[in-house]
Amino acid sequence: MYKKVKLMMAVLAIGMATTMFLSCSKSDKLGNISELIIGRWQLYESNATDDPCDFEGWIEFKTDGTCTVFDACDDTTETEQYTVNGKKITITIDFISLPVIFTVVSITDSKLVWRIDILGNQITEKYKKI
Repeated sequence: MYKKVKLMMAVLAIGMATTMFLSCSKSDKLGNISELIIGRWQLYESNATDDPCDFEGWIEFKTDGTCTVFDACDDTTETEQYTVNGKKITITIDFISLPVIFTVVSITDSKLVWRIDILGNQITEKYKKI
């Protein structure tokens, strides 16, 4: 009888541990995106561009829900609105009044990887905090 109880407890413990492990979604493991995104980020890798000036620009997220984008190719700076919802960052581009939705793949205090689908093409960009 004691062996059966011990076996049942072991199976129950394994089941609970498995459930706890599987119940954590990827977004749970991303950390607090709203806090981690704050700061200035510079693109260092992209599958959509190899133009050197694209890697000289930056995007800066501020705590007030705005972000400033410096485009080194055009030597222009724009300020846009952004929101964070789960692992989605939505930036509303003022001059076209359209939201652009980025999905955060990973983020730390120094690295950001996000994806965006544009006309069926998946673009992945990697940023470092500067």
